[in-house]
Amino acid sequence: MVEARRCRTVQWRHSSERSDTVTEDLPSPFPDAAGEGNSGSARRARNIAAIRTYFRLLEDRDIESWIELWADECAVVAPYADGRVPGLLTGRADVYAFYRDEADGYARLSFPDTDIIATDDPDRVVVHWYPRGELTDGTRYRNENIGIFEFDADGRIRRFTEFFNPLGLTGRSDPADER
Repeated sequence: MVEARRCRTVQWRHSSERSDTVTEDLPSPFPDAAGEGNSGSARRARNIAAIRTYFRLLEDRDIESWIELWADECAVVAPYADGRVPGLLTGRADVYAFYRDEADGYARLSFPDTDIIATDDPDRVVVHWYPRGELTDGTRYRNENIGIFEFDADGRIRRFTEFFNPLGLTGRSDPADER
């Protein structure tokens, strides 16, 4: 692993709570593919920018724009899924449908202490985050997640493997909540 960068706290709000204030200027995650965009360091920077955009768009609940970060032939893998969350989503349409429905179920969601960790492979980024939220039914959500994002040559997410504690999805208490 090359470096770790701390990302600002991200909060997910209902559209009625959106602000026009820009808290951070982010580079475009999809620079022109010609020229320096092909070097390892340029791809790494592009992919890290895409991760920041990923969380910012979730904060804005802008799933229409968020899905543009994904390759057409993408996959989401959740090795510890317990049935409520599918263990595998394939293709952009399935990823969009699942995350759109999930986003609609939250009143609030934040990602405090998000660490973006670049690896030796410029097309693979590891992210560690602590989602905290409240569902529309008032249930609290807390978890700890690790995700491995893999990017295609165009800088789109082609595979996302997410590790999380499925107990966090039930609203039941878990010792990790005390962290």
